[in-house]
Amino acid sequence: MNSSWSHADRADTGPAARSEVVLVGGRSGVGKSTAALALHSVLAERGITHAVIEGDALDLAHPAPWEHGLAERNLAAVWRTTGRSGTGG
Repeated sequence: MNSSWSHADRADTGPAARSEVVLVGGRSGVGKSTAALALHSVLAERGITHAVIEGDALDLAHPAPWEHGLAERNLAAVWRTTGRSGTGG
């Protein structure tokens, strides 16, 4: 993370502002969720508007949700909702 950047440096901080995405990826059990929660804490402490979207929960369903695009539809819905609430997206 660039420690010299701050939320106040951006001119476009309204709900319609451009969004930035940080993807945390890796194998099972390597600490992705832990890293995302740590990043959430840092951003919250700095007052930076953000949302953490846990990918594993987007298609946790039965039967076979990936056959119906459930994760993609849920991600789109979460993205729209967080954007409207002013928390990102």
